[in-house]
Amino acid sequence: MTIFHTPLAMPAREYAAILLPFVDYDAQLQAIRSLLERHQKNEKRQAEEIRQIELEIPHLSEEQSRWASGDWSDRMHASVFADAAHSMSAIGMLAPFIETIFCEAFSVAHSYHGNETDHLPDHHRWTMDVASRWDCRYSWTENGKRSQGIAAGIMQLSCATGLAEFLPADLEKTLGALFAYRNKMLHLGFEWPVPERAKFSTLIANANWPTTWFYWTTKGSEPWICYMTDDLISTCLTQIDGVLRAIGEFAVRKLPEPKSVETWTPPPESSTSSAGNS
Repeated sequence: MTIFHTPLAMPAREYAAILLPFVDYDAQLQAIRSLLERHQKNEKRQAEEIRQIELEIPHLSEEQSRWASGDWSDRMHASVFADAAHSMSAIGMLAPFIETIFCEAFSVAHSYHGNETDHLPDHHRWTMDVASRWDCRYSWTENGKRSQGIAAGIMQLSCATGLAEFLPADLEKTLGALFAYRNKMLHLGFEWPVPERAKFSTLIANANWPTTWFYWTTKGSEPWICYMTDDLISTCLTQIDGVLRAIGEFAVRKLPEPKSVETWTPPPESSTSSAGNS
């Protein structure tokens, strides 16, 4: 009997390497967290500097007050775009990382199953195009209509493989928000066309995403630049940890016997892995 059918001897996250043999997810997460922390510290420092100028203005001479007010205005304007750059950086790291994790996990799982579906749940996805039904960038309706969309594709393929059983309960909502914002920021930059701002505002409301996940700066009382909040970033990082545990649990509980590998040996402990698991 192989390790795939024995009780878990290690935390489930450690077994994620079975389906992610070519992704150093701990090292990547360590780098992502480090940069996010630096950006958060910079934002707080800049906000405090602006606040201090605002507090000092009433106590300055008329000439000094004019100069300080101009400095305050310039810093406020610059911070709008600096914060947008930090938000772009966050979404530019988190969304591709999550996409890579799922794409790689499903690709390797495919190599265990081949084109057979004997060990898979009954799902209409397995009656679709053999060449792309393991591709999580797509989803299908029961009548065979294919749609492109990474969030929907991940969730449908998770259901079709049995991975969904182990995933965080609210992952679908997080993925929807994350990839919708990714698409806007990476295609449209900081200042989206006005109709796109209205569309995203409507999407936030209709999708029932938490109101703490995004916030807007305004211009003339109208939405201007949209940011992902620290709350959404924290949610994504927590969900990533949950996804890695789920992939490990799935690998142990659901994969069929490997055809070319009799047992799997966990990688040796390293300082990089330990830091990433904290």
